[in-house]
Amino acid sequence: MARTHLYIEQNDGGRLAVFDVTDPGHVKVEGSAQVDAPGAFDFVSSLGDYAELVRFRNGQGEAVLDLHKSKETDA
Repeated sequence: MARTHLYIEQNDGGRLAVFDVTDPGHVKVEGSAQVDAPGAFDFVSSLGDYAELVRFRNGQGEAVLDLHKSKETDA
């Protein structure tokens, strides 16, 4: 069964929280991952199953966030 994940940027771009929201009535924390980002960012669009285009809030442009290793997070 396919799962749906919610990714939330935290700590001014330094951390990514991962939640399993497949069943919105029972949201599960999947973990978190360190992110080497130059600042806070917003998700712009999906670039497939494991990548997202993000735009930095501090005006430093855009980047691709590789979510391929998001399953290797710590809870």
